[in-house]
Amino acid sequence: LGTLHLRGLTLAGRLGDRRTADRHIEEAWNLAEDFGRDVSRAGGLHFGPQNTAVHVVATCSDLRRYTDAIAVMQDLTKDPARRPLTLP
Repeated sequence: LGTLHLRGLTLAGRLGDRRTADRHIEEAWNLAEDFGRDVSRAGGLHFGPQNTAVHVVATCSDLRRYTDAIAVMQDLTKDPARRPLTLP
């Protein structure tokens, strides 16, 4: 379900649909909270807080919300010892 929300927010961002993108962003973050780290499964499924952050940053950029994109990345990288980046 989390991966589907990532796809939904990506598509909504590319279409410029802020309301739909925001709905998918909220749901993706809610689901990502249940994961301590990103997980990968067979078939290329990858979901977790870091992958969600990357998708949110890209979507914020698509929607020209550059300040939001920077804030998400700053939060993701502010304490590398506590939260090391593990994306492939």
